[in-house]
Amino acid sequence: MNRPPTVDSDTQRSPTLAEIAFALLADGGGGEDSPEAVWLAGHAAALAMRQGVGEPRAAVSAWNGAPPAVDRRLHALAVQQRLGLAETLALALARESELLPMAARALIWLQHPVGEARPTVGLIASLCQRVGVPDALSALADGPARRHGLLQLQPDERPLCERSVRVALPLLFAIDGRDGHFDGVDTDTAALPPLPPSAVAEARRHAAGLIRDGVRTLLIRSGQPLEARAAAAQVVGAMGARVAFFEGEAAPGFAAWLWLGGRLPVWCVALAPGERRRAPRIPGHDGPLLVACGADGSIDSGAAVAQWRLPVPAAAERSQLWRAALGTGPAAETIAALATHHRHAAGRIAELGQAARSAAARLDEEVAISHVTQVARSGVGADLGALAELLADDIPDEALILTPLLRNSLDALLARCRQRDTLAEGLGAAARTRYRPGVRALLVGPSGTGKTLAA
Repeated sequence: MNRPPTVDSDTQRSPTLAEIAFALLADGGGGEDSPEAVWLAGHAAALAMRQGVGEPRAAVSAWNGAPPAVDRRLHALAVQQRLGLAETLALALARESELLPMAARALIWLQHPVGEARPTVGLIASLCQRVGVPDALSALADGPARRHGLLQLQPDERPLCERSVRVALPLLFAIDGRDGHFDGVDTDTAALPPLPPSAVAEARRHAAGLIRDGVRTLLIRSGQPLEARAAAAQVVGAMGARVAFFEGEAAPGFAAWLWLGGRLPVWCVALAPGERRRAPRIPGHDGPLLVACGADGSIDSGAAVAQWRLPVPAAAERSQLWRAALGTGPAAETIAALATHHRHAAGRIAELGQAARSAAARLDEEVAISHVTQVARSGVGADLGALAELLADDIPDEALILTPLLRNSLDALLARCRQRDTLAEGLGAAARTRYRPGVRALLVGPSGTGKTLAA
């Protein structure tokens, strides 16, 4: 990814764009002795003392050619988003007014009687006239900065020239080289479940495809939301970026914030069966969008969509995941039995493992298969919706009275379930490709004959 520069210290620096703007706004001969006027005059004097940049156009030209360290991210963002001088000035002054109390006071003093602590469109337009940049009003009203949400002009009922320029605080912090977060955006990956090596390798393959093929949307499906997020984080990491999970619509300025932080967006959405949703538009974002969702529904992005449906890991990988989820306490035989009989995906294993450890700790016991069975039966993380009913109690064999023929049929069905991972071993490549480990059984009989107990 093309990354913005980092912020570093620069003691012998050239003036920032905001300092140039405040120097141009100073009243050089008004005789004002207010703190605001003195503060502005100090900027004008400092600018005049710099050789070769005392004249307004020369100062702006010098800033464009070699911005100081504190402004390098602002300059890089202006280039990346194709912003003109008026929009870049608006961002610079907005940053100062939000983060520097004296700058806000000076803007109130300069913009009397409007009395606005943030820069107004008219003030920025007057600055642009001083440096020979026409059409600042139209650039601010309909340029890429406003279209992409970097700038918001408020309130709507005021004339354009009296509207104040507002910038989302997370974006301002990002321009300043700090971490700021939008509401509803999550960047934490510490709680995500580990993935098996096969899924990590597949994530790298999808990342290479996104870079190579220019696919705009990657749909990652899993029945466990955290597992889908973990897979998305692996893809983003393989692309050399950091992840930003969000739900709903993108906030104004989100694309610029993503770029400044070296992040890629992951839209997290839950879809009902048959539901179709359109992927959110992120104005100004020219990279891919990843979508983390469940097994149902469909996404329309208006462009090519790649899809990755996370499979249940193989038994050997499930053993590794159960060991990571339960720690070093359980014996190897316990882990092997869990991997064989509890055929779950990575996210579900991590979830059940954490709940089983908590259940064992409450009883002051070593974690065992019985604890895993207990928490699974109690419905931990099991969102079946209206599709099925979870029976919390185990049903003993003695509760179901069957004829020998039916008992043999159910035993064969149980064996089929337990061996489904290995049934395709030894078959040819074509058979293994077509093989699906899912098991279906049709239980038929009048009411009360034991179909539910048998299931």
